[in-house]
Amino acid sequence: MAPLMLFYMKHCNYEKLKPKLIKVGMGHSRNESKEELAYAKDMFETIFKDYTKEKDVHISGLLADLMKQTPVTETDFRMLKGKILLILPDQDFFSGKMQKDLIQLMHDPVIQYVSGGHLSTILKADDYVKVIRDFLGNI
Repeated sequence: MAPLMLFYMKHCNYEKLKPKLIKVGMGHSRNESKEELAYAKDMFETIFKDYTKEKDVHISGLLADLMKQTPVTETDFRMLKGKILLILPDQDFFSGKMQKDLIQLMHDPVIQYVSGGHLSTILKADDYVKVIRDFLGNI
């Protein structure tokens, strides 16, 4: 899908695409409050306000390049045994199987779940900061 998406982004009316991209971003909400959703919408609108087609194509191209990287294996994380923190949303759009696959790549990870979906990484920053500080205080 990435090559098709990049082609479309390069050749479409980008100003008309921006509201659709915001809608897609907002589609990742789960159990956020009305205030959090309003904040997220305002954040997306602010980010996309000054985005140019070229900038977004560049950023999306970098993400597409990541998908081509050689898959990582459990061995790649061996040296980090006991020093890995996974913060997983409890209602993320990534499936439970995907989360389990990620966990299995790690060696003795500390796993913390936070309430919400993918947007909660932005909307509930204080929860994330607390989890990270607690983790760093314990290693």
